Amino acid sequence: MKIIRRLEKRIKLLSNIIKEEDISSYDPFDGLKSPYSNSFLLKNTNLFARILIKINNISPFNLRNFLRIAKTKDDPKVLADLIQSEIIKRECGITNTFSLLELKDKIVNKIITTNNTYGWGLQFPYYSRFVKSRESPNLFTTVNVTYALLKYYDSFKDKEVLDIIEKANSFIIDTLGIINIDNNGAYIRYYSDMDEAVYNVNALALRYLVEYQKITGDDSYNKLQNKICRFLVSKQRNDGSWFYSDGIRGKWIDGFHTGYVIEGLIWYYNLTKDYNVYKSIENASRYYKNYLIRNNFPLFKPNKLYPIDSQNCAQAIETRTNLYCIGLDNIESINDMYLKIENALLTKKNYYAFRKYGPFLNSLHYIRWSTSPFLLALCHLYEKQNN
Repeated sequence: MKIIRRLEKRIKLLSNIIKEEDISSYDPFDGLKSPYSNSFLLKNTNLFARILIKINNISPFNLRNFLRIAKTKDDPKVLADLIQSEIIKRECGITNTFSLLELKDKIVNKIITTNNTYGWGLQFPYYSRFVKSRESPNLFTTVNVTYALLKYYDSFKDKEVLDIIEKANSFIIDTLGIINIDNNGAYIRYYSDMDEAVYNVNALALRYLVEYQKITGDDSYNKLQNKICRFLVSKQRNDGSWFYSDGIRGKWIDGFHTGYVIEGLIWYYNLTKDYNVYKSIENASRYYKNYLIRNNFPLFKPNKLYPIDSQNCAQAIETRTNLYCIGLDNIESINDMYLKIENALLTKKNYYAFRKYGPFLNSLHYIRWSTSPFLLALCHLYEKQNN
């Protein structure tokens, strides 16, 4: 019971922090929000744009006042995390941070009006080795939003929300698009102009499509679910891991993206009870625990502790809680890991620091990358122990 009380206290504190901050914070990748990024070089050179983002990200000092970067408000992924967290809190009897009216008006309606294409993405420009994006909608953010809206619809049977979900489905299938692969299934594009297959976002899409079928009873995406699952299983390496993507640029492995793939396959297994999928999850679980957990603490990359990353730690709680639900993990061990994470990252202001590099703690408050993922993860951990 002690851990339950501790989790409940932490959930309330994190919820209140997000509300007090008016669902706004800086973002580690918001460098191109600076008006200085509109110079000729930054507009025309991917490299310089990425350098500015990186400097702003890793600086031990907050450069945003100097760079004239405003906080990001009502990030769609944050709103999606809040929807799910508030619903779990209601089901578990934890005091709600937002009233029903606020939940609909301040969160659900806000997320619906964030993008009139019914696809969601970052609210600022972002460049990476994969993406040159002017706030383009993408699969990751969209399936997180639609999954959260599904949970809201399941609780309150709001037909307006279901209509938005159906339009988002069209965006995923028709605008982002599906790429079929002979004998090895199919995958959905991350961005509409990106053909390179990214495994973890397709696993999250699989989770969403399974939940859509479960909640609405509509099995029209059943064949697509099967194709995505076959594709993911076919791309699993012999040791149980997955690279980030199938291109030469994506040949790396990390903790939280691995967690996404495991989570998606667990959802599909729960729907189908496919033994081959279970074996894939079991193999992935062994790899995860052997190479991405050390001394019962999440590792950012295989056998590499630093940086201790807040999103990676939150996802480790999610991943292992889901493994526990199919008999592949131990709840006492997960609780112990949570306490170790709290000891490593919790700040005096009661939110989790973004990252820790050896003795240096980057304690900037990033709701999108730290507070809302932790809130959702702890809600799920509380829910599983309270049932």
